[in-house]
Amino acid sequence: QLLAVHGRDLRWPGTKDHPVPMPRLLLRDIGSIPQTPNVTSDDAGVVILPWPCAALCRHGARTAIEVHGPHGAVGRSFVVMDDSVVAARGGTMAEAALVSLCDCPNVSDPWGDLLISVRWIADKD
Repeated sequence: QLLAVHGRDLRWPGTKDHPVPMPRLLLRDIGSIPQTPNVTSDDAGVVILPWPCAALCRHGARTAIEVHGPHGAVGRSFVVMDDSVVAARGGTMAEAALVSLCDCPNVSDPWGDLLISVRWIADKD
């Protein structure tokens, strides 16, 4: 779930004097041809991934979370699968750098940062 975005062109949440609509998150595999299905956040900023998620599990996937503001996509953060002990657990917050959307983003000059809450929900089946 989206908690905050701080970037050059977008700051969410805004302030009382300068409200900003909640950005949308889009999880997608930018290296997939044909394109794997994209997953978009809901009105509460929650991204619910199907499992298994092709954008995360495909061999060679280049999965990114893109932030879309009122005027389109503004930044992205690449997702790396990590099953180590220090990986994000349910209920934790994760902060990630956002890079520009160009073909060769400069990671030493990030566009901003993204703060999300990670929750793992087991299917009741």
